[in-house]
Amino acid sequence: MNKLLRLTLAAVAIVGMSANAGTLEKVQKEGVMHCGMSTGFAGFAEMGDDKVWKGFDIDLCRAVAAAVLGDADKLNNHSLTSKERF
Repeated sequence: MNKLLRLTLAAVAIVGMSANAGTLEKVQKEGVMHCGMSTGFAGFAEMGDDKVWKGFDIDLCRAVAAAVLGDADKLNNHSLTSKERF
């Protein structure tokens, strides 16, 4: 994903998060982004053979972590079922 798109997505996410400052403060205090995602959807979220998450959903989480915490790798990924997501 190109850098401009990542920055744009991060900015959108931050604006959305700023509506609930308590959430933003909690993430900054913990020092880690918790990302819940579906798995097995090619292009969105899937575990590669190298055991590294790949796809749009994880890239969005990384962009937000980079914007909020200054490090795109400060993530705690959670695989969620459809029931858990909703």
